[in-house]
Amino acid sequence: MDGVYVLLIWVKRKRRIRIGKLGPLVFMRGLYFYVGRALDGLEARIERHLRKSKKHFWHIDYLLEYSEILGIIYVWTSHGKSECKIAYNLGKRFKLIENFGSSDCKCKSHLFFKPMQIKKHLCKGAPVATNRERRPNGVRERRGRETVSAPG
Repeated sequence: MDGVYVLLIWVKRKRRIRIGKLGPLVFMRGLYFYVGRALDGLEARIERHLRKSKKHFWHIDYLLEYSEILGIIYVWTSHGKSECKIAYNLGKRFKLIENFGSSDCKCKSHLFFKPMQIKKHLCKGAPVATNRERRPNGVRERRGRETVSAPG
């Protein structure tokens, strides 16, 4: 089934990472939001992102090697423009990493950044935001990672 998802990614420390043809980029410590789309295989795409060992194919594969997925928001949809609409709206609120993950569309980026601190001491290591953000209703545990699922 088709779908769109947002990976919530934690980069623990500032680091320089070579991102395929984009070349080396500097990633600051903080929270990143990556918007992706899967045609006919949303669950398989998410499972692939969760695996640590994989061949680098997409820009996000390079970043995930040096970061941690904190959560996943996803929705089942066959509407192809949903991915770009989400990216556009995230771009209004957060700093974008130019040209990241958007080589197959006209978006400026599909990766966005918010500097913040994370404390990892509650709920068996589950991350807790320290900037007064609260866990939304509907959050559930999935294989040790926090997952938010949209009704559908």
